[in-house]
Amino acid sequence: MLTCVPVPNLITGVSQQPPSMRLPTSAEKMENAWPSVITGLNKRMPTEHLAKLNFNVSTSAVGHIIDRDAQYQYLVVIYDGNLKVFDLQGNEKTVHFDVNKDYLGASDPVTAFRFLTIQDTTFILNREVTVSSTQGYEPIPNGGTRVPATNIATVVVKQSVANSYYSIYINGVSKVSIITPTGTSADTSVPGTSRIAEQLVAGLTTSGVTAVANGSTISISGLSASDTVDARSTNGDTAMKVYRDSISSFSDLPPKEIEGRLVKVKGDVKTHGDDYYVVYHNGIWVETAGWNQGGRLNAWSMPHLLVRNADGSFTFKESSWQERLAGDITSNPQPSFVGSNLNDIFLYTNRLGLLSNTNVILSEANKFENFFRNTIATLMDNDPLDFSVLAATANDDSVRHAIPFNKDLLIMADRSQHHLQYMNYVGPKTIQIQFTTSFNCASHIKPINMGGSVYFMDDRYSYQYAKMFEYFPKMYVQQDDAQEVSDPVPRFMPQGITFFTGSPRVNAVAVHSKNDPSILYLYKYYWSGDKKIQNSWGKWVFPDCSKIHWGKFSNNYLYLLIQRSDGLCMERIKCDEITYDETSGSYILLDRLLTNSQIWITYDPASDVSTIGLPYSTTEEVKVISSSDTETNIVSEVTKVNNSTVSVPGDMRSREVYVGITYTFTFEFTQPYIRIPKGSGDVISMDGRYVMRYLNLAYSNATYFKAVLNLSGRQPWTKVFDANIQNDPKVKIGETQSYTGVFRVALAGPNTDVSLTLINDGPFNSSFGSAEWYGFYSPKAKRL
Repeated sequence: MLTCVPVPNLITGVSQQPPSMRLPTSAEKMENAWPSVITGLNKRMPTEHLAKLNFNVSTSAVGHIIDRDAQYQYLVVIYDGNLKVFDLQGNEKTVHFDVNKDYLGASDPVTAFRFLTIQDTTFILNREVTVSSTQGYEPIPNGGTRVPATNIATVVVKQSVANSYYSIYINGVSKVSIITPTGTSADTSVPGTSRIAEQLVAGLTTSGVTAVANGSTISISGLSASDTVDARSTNGDTAMKVYRDSISSFSDLPPKEIEGRLVKVKGDVKTHGDDYYVVYHNGIWVETAGWNQGGRLNAWSMPHLLVRNADGSFTFKESSWQERLAGDITSNPQPSFVGSNLNDIFLYTNRLGLLSNTNVILSEANKFENFFRNTIATLMDNDPLDFSVLAATANDDSVRHAIPFNKDLLIMADRSQHHLQYMNYVGPKTIQIQFTTSFNCASHIKPINMGGSVYFMDDRYSYQYAKMFEYFPKMYVQQDDAQEVSDPVPRFMPQGITFFTGSPRVNAVAVHSKNDPSILYLYKYYWSGDKKIQNSWGKWVFPDCSKIHWGKFSNNYLYLLIQRSDGLCMERIKCDEITYDETSGSYILLDRLLTNSQIWITYDPASDVSTIGLPYSTTEEVKVISSSDTETNIVSEVTKVNNSTVSVPGDMRSREVYVGITYTFTFEFTQPYIRIPKGSGDVISMDGRYVMRYLNLAYSNATYFKAVLNLSGRQPWTKVFDANIQNDPKVKIGETQSYTGVFRVALAGPNTDVSLTLINDGPFNSSFGSAEWYGFYSPKAKRL
């Protein structure tokens, strides 16, 4: 009997399962397609030519989109140790280099560089550079001087006591000793502490000791590090105190000292690293770094800055990283990334974040250039943070990527994932690291935030094929988890992923592998509530392309750096769900697409020929589309004068003209099977014979396409749909029109021998909705 096997849609993409196990909506092959739950299966959108870039790339190039607002949008390109900036129309901007370009050198720019744009400043991180620093020098304060404590002693006269002696000993030898009056009469009144200090200084001077008095404070200089100084007085030596380079409590410091006097204030003897330093400056004690305890990050080895200037130019320079201003290398150690490479850069809760080895390092709040504490005396909430994820897991993983997600920070290591969480604010006492899952994550490919989830790659050099996972934070599931979204195509994406990019606006992810340099692997998905109803894979193949260096979604555009036969080009693809609008005519589907503003048209009235000059050169066949307010036509007679010039009949100066090269949409149906309901699903029938008769295909807004039928042992047979021969009395001769309807393809053979492919190599779209297979099914047995 004649049976019908419905195919509800054609948007679930390629499946590499055996044909008998696939969904009927799956494809054997899908290239240059845009599968949409809104408009059905379409030919992909074209690349629009923006500019041919005026430089050559010897290895690879990486880009970064600066998208501050509609007015300030730029593309940064790093290649071969150089950097250039373009606006998104391809116009080059001036870049001033305040430093040499050594930091821009990398073996593979695509995997080496990370970018972070904050307003007009872009941080550029080279992951191949090891961070270095300078430690143990004498810091230069902002004004004033600093006096080393090794050759100075300070004696503080704390009390004025009647009829008491005050003595100062150096190396056990008395250098001065005085006795205060009894204080029993006006003639024997007791002098104040400042007067006692002056008398002691006078005695020290007589003994050949260099000393000065400053109020009740006596500063003795010219000492060696081994000299001892003692201050003795009656009442248990409590009337005077002496200190050299350290003191037990800040409250013991005198109100006056010599300018620049540096003293260590000792903290709790049971606590390591809480000692701090103070210096007497402009009449007050202020915290400072210890003597010869300066610490400075090597600015060349740290992320550099690309700054947009007021005149529209850019400046590439080193950043001014703050040095150690308090404590010493023990109490205020250098960041853990010194001596190692930085793996990622990010912004989190108004702190600049860096990843290195197993550590997450966050700058001081609101001060991105500082990774040292400003004070050791008090633990501040805005202090920099430096902590390891090893406390959360036994895996000795290096943390590679950080993705701010909702309130948390998702930290991706080589073989584990973690959450950085905080209560109310991020501070030393309010954060914690929580281990979540253990999935392999490619170290060189940064995951992407897709709104409700995070996508990441599992790609190792030992693999043959790469995998892609979707990570679900716990706000959406009971606990964090990840699913492999590439499981229908386990042998699809070759190992060697160089970049991948996604857009939650258009529900799509594009993946590139160096082992298929001219191809993008497109993953298209769609969520309906908490159910994913589309999980589609396909390929985008680009003609006249030797390599795609880099790509990035920005808003509804996919920007690409493509190596063409004539050089490096900047192009973009407008990835909108609605690719056809009946009010504006057909969408022109030509790669390297050019419009009137990008071409040069001259007209020769004698020969009635228009000559069109192109801004690029191509060996491919060039197509020309002519459009007016009432019609859009393919120009059938295009003569290639040379690789950058064509001629066409007629005067094109007053018309809209589109120029580009063709690319081919291909969709090969999976083999049809009779399916029998079982439980909540169905199974194929393995009994009987299924001989195909025809297929009905629902199409819409179609101008041209063809169906190619391959049957085992027979020559391929092609049936063409062409809107220009539809015998529509409303259409003028030569005018392009589109139609919606049902296309029938005759079939003749068993289902396992049928291979049916849809092809659109024309310049206009064709949307496909559903299909139905019709054939005679002869069962051999009756099912119970």
